[in-house]
Amino acid sequence: MVYSNQLDRNEVKFSNSKESICYSAQKLELPISVGYVVTCNNSIFLGNYPTDSFEDFSVIESKSTFLDLFEYNKVPIIKLSTSFPKNDPQFIAITGIYDTGFTNREALGVYRITNSKVTRAFKRGFNDVSGRWTGFEFSDTKPEITVIGDLGALGCAGCRIEWRDYYIWNDQNNSFELNNSSHQDEYRKLLAEYEKYRLDDAETESLKTFDIAKSTIRQIIQGENTTFKTL
Repeated sequence: MVYSNQLDRNEVKFSNSKESICYSAQKLELPISVGYVVTCNNSIFLGNYPTDSFEDFSVIESKSTFLDLFEYNKVPIIKLSTSFPKNDPQFIAITGIYDTGFTNREALGVYRITNSKVTRAFKRGFNDVSGRWTGFEFSDTKPEITVIGDLGALGCAGCRIEWRDYYIWNDQNNSFELNNSSHQDEYRKLLAEYEKYRLDDAETESLKTFDIAKSTIRQIIQGENTTFKTL
């Protein structure tokens, strides 16, 4: 594989000896240099440009190890890459997006960068997060991930039971761990939104879910580090 000439400020394309182009990639700020994540031949690669040739790029994920970053229901998906936190990038986040217009679902692989070594640190497939619209956010100032989903619909139009979970990196345990109890203000705001919902047409099961969600939020506000168990 060799670099092609098609380079702009944000992306680079790679070609093999037959000049077939692999998917272009977004530029990422990494601890050691500027890097690129490239998808080619059912694998996702990470490398530095222009210091590395493509042969020096490392495989960080493949279709066989995490199918949801390549397709969903046999449909190819869009991938977006970013690094975080912005003030000290330590992780690469690769998000797979499946958008039908009626629903938007996302899968996520997060990879830690240490001494030029990349290892997967966090994973969520399309079906691991409940909701019609699911997604992820990444903190600019700390190694934290927000997982966004919903717990189903209530009777009123547009009233879906929104839910969020927060995961922060624990260096000692070498893992992302639940951090909801550090976000009590966000859960207070969520509970206030819940109180605006009209429940006249809600089904019994939805009301049960809604009550569990409210109870869980109150536990978090009181300092308990917990989550809604089915998200």
